[in-house]
Amino acid sequence: MNWISIGKGALGVVTSLGVSNIVGNIVKSTTPAGLNTFNKITIAVGSFVLGSMIADKTVKYLNEEIDNLLTKKEEVVG
Repeated sequence: MNWISIGKGALGVVTSLGVSNIVGNIVKSTTPAGLNTFNKITIAVGSFVLGSMIADKTVKYLNEEIDNLLTKKEEVVG
């Protein structure tokens, strides 16, 4: 593994955790109190899946942007 792959992996983990926290906080702040157990479970599963989907797309975007920056750097440096 090279430093670029390690950096992308580390940034991907940080990004995924951040996105998951944001989605979780949004769900918590918009979920009414006093729900029954079924609704609590479905909301927890839904927020987990939604957070994972958004995190996956965000990490793909981040990796593409890193690759674009490296390509531009190579063009400038030559």
